[in-house]
Amino acid sequence: MPGMKNIKKRAGACDVEAVEPSNWQKTRITRQQRLYRAMLLPASAALVEQRPADAKWFCLNVFDGAELTVESRLVDGGVKALVPREKFDKIVKGDKIEGERACFTGYVFIRIVPSALAFERLRRVKGVVDFLHNGERYHTVRDHDLGFYADKLNIDRMKADKTIGDRCEVIIRFGPFAGLECVVLQVTKPKSREPLARVWSKLYGREMKNVPLAFMEKV
Repeated sequence: MPGMKNIKKRAGACDVEAVEPSNWQKTRITRQQRLYRAMLLPASAALVEQRPADAKWFCLNVFDGAELTVESRLVDGGVKALVPREKFDKIVKGDKIEGERACFTGYVFIRIVPSALAFERLRRVKGVVDFLHNGERYHTVRDHDLGFYADKLNIDRMKADKTIGDRCEVIIRFGPFAGLECVVLQVTKPKSREPLARVWSKLYGREMKNVPLAFMEKV
């Protein structure tokens, strides 16, 4: 499972990570990568490097739980992709499992030189539902706002407005959804140091999960 690894193995358990893929598996993976690279050439990171002034971060809506898998497919296809992650621990049958999951359920961020062909090809990637957009307006993200996830201390040091609660109208000031006016559906972990919220975007008519309360202010 993407983002998961065993910290402690049961006695007698096999070391699956030590098993080399078969030649058939290697050939199949290589073929998949070639196909994706050919299909996604209009959205490639190489094109971003050639035309950095024209490149922008966009937001893909993907199936819930498929964020890391879609990111892997995009990277294999030569696309610059990012899924902000959070770590977690879980006990499964006596084993401690350490893993990573997407901070924002259902979203993957990509940096491309925008074009009709790039948008069309990216929609064809397995697991992708569509771009986050409203009509012809595509949601774009500033480098600074994705930078909060390069160093999580940036979020840790931000003070959340604990008076924000369910049904409050807010504007998101920071992070990849900065600028959106939303209605708070539910505050999760309200007593934690980093409370989060599920919000409804008025512009896109969609739900965003796990948005830090520290990113919001009341309107």
